[in-house]
Amino acid sequence: MFRAIRRVFASFYYENAWATRRRLQVNEAQVGMAMLVHHSYPDPTELANGVVILDRTPTQTNLTISTQEGAISVTNPDPGVVSEEVIGQVIGTNIYVNLNRSSNLVQIGQTVMAWETDYRSVVSLCNAVANRIAQETGQTTFSLDFEFKKTTFGNAIEMKQVRPFPRPSTAPTITPYMMPLP
Repeated sequence: MFRAIRRVFASFYYENAWATRRRLQVNEAQVGMAMLVHHSYPDPTELANGVVILDRTPTQTNLTISTQEGAISVTNPDPGVVSEEVIGQVIGTNIYVNLNRSSNLVQIGQTVMAWETDYRSVVSLCNAVANRIAQETGQTTFSLDFEFKKTTFGNAIEMKQVRPFPRPSTAPTITPYMMPLP
């Protein structure tokens, strides 16, 4: 672990990083580096994993939760593997969840995680993060991308990361015209 921390910290001083800061006229006295260090998730400890896309508007929060059992990839599954999809909604203080599609790796009628409690927990955790982002940035409309794990460590749902989710531009596109001349 300490070797990995040293390598990440040293990357701040690599020639390319230093040259980029110089080119962009970044004051060396005003920059810093932060690292997030957490335990790893060995495959046998993963009960489930998932990805959440959260869309926030001033009146409600909509979430699409994709989950899969164990450490099986949600984002890059093997051919023929279908992940579970749950639609979540937060309206006021009410949380709603609805099973949209079942995973083909669990028994028919079963869900990847405990229905409805685990999914309500995921919605609640994501909503808390969205509330804080709204508070810090002043934004009322945005999208976020979350990754989470359900582990054998206390049967807990843990958020691994969150990042802004880019949406396609709503600016009108200009239709190109080809001229029959060189």
